[in-house]
Amino acid sequence: MKIRTTFRLLIIFFLVLLSQMSGLKAMGEEEPLPDLEIQQKKLGNIFLKNESSAFTVRTGGDKVTWTVVDFWGNNVASGTKEVKDGKAELTLWLNKLGYFTLKLAATKNGELLTQKETPFARLTPFDVTAFSDSQFGMSTHFSSTLRPAWNPVLMPLLQKAGAKNFRDEMYWDRVETQKGVYSFMDRYTNYMNEANAHQLNPLMIFSYTNPFYDNGYTPYTDEGRQGFANYGRSILEQYGEQIKRVEVYNEFNNPAFGDIGSGPADSRADYYFKLLKKTQETVKEIRPDVTVVGGASSAIHMGWLEDLFEVGGLDYMDVLSVHPYRLTQNPEGMSAELKALNELVKRYNGGETKPIWITEMGYTTGGTKAVDEKTQAAYLVRMYVLSLAEGVEKIYWYDFMDDGLDKAKIEDNFGIIRHGDDALGAYTPKPAYVAYSAMTRQLTDAVFEKKEEIAAGVHSYKFKKGYSAVRALWSETPQDVTIRTDCSLTVTDIMGQSKTVYPKNGRVYLALTGNAVYVKGNIYKIESGRR
Repeated sequence: MKIRTTFRLLIIFFLVLLSQMSGLKAMGEEEPLPDLEIQQKKLGNIFLKNESSAFTVRTGGDKVTWTVVDFWGNNVASGTKEVKDGKAELTLWLNKLGYFTLKLAATKNGELLTQKETPFARLTPFDVTAFSDSQFGMSTHFSSTLRPAWNPVLMPLLQKAGAKNFRDEMYWDRVETQKGVYSFMDRYTNYMNEANAHQLNPLMIFSYTNPFYDNGYTPYTDEGRQGFANYGRSILEQYGEQIKRVEVYNEFNNPAFGDIGSGPADSRADYYFKLLKKTQETVKEIRPDVTVVGGASSAIHMGWLEDLFEVGGLDYMDVLSVHPYRLTQNPEGMSAELKALNELVKRYNGGETKPIWITEMGYTTGGTKAVDEKTQAAYLVRMYVLSLAEGVEKIYWYDFMDDGLDKAKIEDNFGIIRHGDDALGAYTPKPAYVAYSAMTRQLTDAVFEKKEEIAAGVHSYKFKKGYSAVRALWSETPQDVTIRTDCSLTVTDIMGQSKTVYPKNGRVYLALTGNAVYVKGNIYKIESGRR
């Protein structure tokens, strides 16, 4: 029996030894090289003007051929790089700003292995920490456990874009997991800490329901409304002065949010009014300074908003918010809607308007209601300028990052940067990211002065920035304009690339398209055509 036991132990020993030797061999084997892999050296491939645009390329090939294409479709640089030990380091020095695509081809012994591409951006430096506030914001989903790609590492990309403000939330059912007891998961605190480190201002949405109140339906009883208000109050108590703005609910007029469950709220304005009133009163008790944003309506729903105003809703909000999505329509039609909204507010507010914020607006680049990426960039700038011209004080684009990877889904593709798992590279820009960044650099701290009438479909909006004038100009269809001036002008395109132009015989000619340009300098007059 002892001999058999010893024999079995020897067999086990040798089997373990063979397994370890096999593991050591596997550990010593080199990982197979990919045909072509592009690794980021800067998060999202977002580079500043004073930096090189650098990438690490891994490949089983022996040579990499590369080309850089700009937003306009021009090849701006190209070359080849020998591969050493499966790797090639690309360091590109470009004298242009904007959105670019790096196109790569890996070859071995002259034979093509594969091709890949990745977008990148080049921006001028911009310090959002120099401003305590601005008009520009972004909708984010850092709170969502269902969207793990929304990581606080994105905060520097918000900052680089010039988005001083962001809009997010902490869900009621995740905060009050025991009735009357409030706790804040690490995910919430982590993103708030990162925002604070980058001096970004949160607009905190109070949302949505809780199973301890009204059966988890949209709040409809006094107990449910008080429970909701207390949860909102708990957020302010937890994060203190970091939160200066709160929004009461989100799109109550949309049944997806305002008619959760089988309660009687049914997205009705009178039920929202009671929720708004109780929440405003509760949070103002401890923070009379906090800005309470109300409305948060899906679209500019005039009928629903009037119902809200009729019962006194305007008395319980410091700011009115709306979400004027346009789907595939151009942005220009939004101006009339905002004018009508202002008049409606005045009618119920003693002839006075009230601050209006757009806390969601955007264009998706996927699904049946999509625009292409270049159109998204063009429409983004035009929506912002048009909104500012109608007196809107703050505008939050929806949203910062693509929420998913399915190009057939509308909701997955509203972002101005790509999803963390996108095949084109984690958090890489769309053209709209660069357009947004160029706009914030031109218009942060600028004050709208007037719209200039030139011709049908030609838009010129004049802003004052310090002692200078800056105009945003575009045309819905390509048209030339003549600028009357005796001074040199700085013209910056939608990608942030600037040039100085000089008048000839008191005239400067510009060819306008749907892509806005910014013009700085003293101008007497702008006329349509070449004169």
